[in-house]
Amino acid sequence: EGQRRISEATVALVIDPDETLVIESVALYLACAGVKKFRLLLTSDVQLPSLGDMAPAAAVEHVRVDAAGSSWAHALADCTAAVRASLADDSFVEACRRVRVPAVVAVWRPSEQAVELLSLRPAPGLANNDVPSVPPSPRQLSVSLSPVDRGAQVFAGTLAATEVLWCLVGRSFLPPGEAAATSVIRHLNVPFSMRQDHPITHNIPWPSA
Repeated sequence: EGQRRISEATVALVIDPDETLVIESVALYLACAGVKKFRLLLTSDVQLPSLGDMAPAAAVEHVRVDAAGSSWAHALADCTAAVRASLADDSFVEACRRVRVPAVVAVWRPSEQAVELLSLRPAPGLANNDVPSVPPSPRQLSVSLSPVDRGAQVFAGTLAATEVLWCLVGRSFLPPGEAAATSVIRHLNVPFSMRQDHPITHNIPWPSA
């Protein structure tokens, strides 16, 4: 049953400049797990050229999105889950909440030497496509990635893919009552350094639309 859900899923991958390595890692792991349909949401002219090589049997659709909330809602329609490696645009998160699409945001924070993952799990219910537009945050200047940065981004993509698979198959296997109507945001902070800090995780109530 779980494998059937994976193979029938349509996963949206948001392609942001300077964040493609995270998304490439997500796509690789999900394709190996059996995801056959991807929708690439393009926020700029940046593409994901290697997806066809990583998942030659997968169907790939390209959709251009802008900063408008309605644009995100339209692009996410009929998707089973969505992944992004940036928190630059709150309209994406709000659209996922309104159209009831589980979303995973995995971000490498070099200044904190940690990977942060947000798993946005909306409660089931009717979709609401009336999504407000939130101006995106200014983009940071591009910098060349060090080996540590690249390794951390691959690690972030691995965590994100694992979380997506849980969203696709895991809710039905929770004890009765735990998978019901409550929307939550699962926050995971994983140190990526030589320090022996432990990962921190907690759930945050996510108000229903």
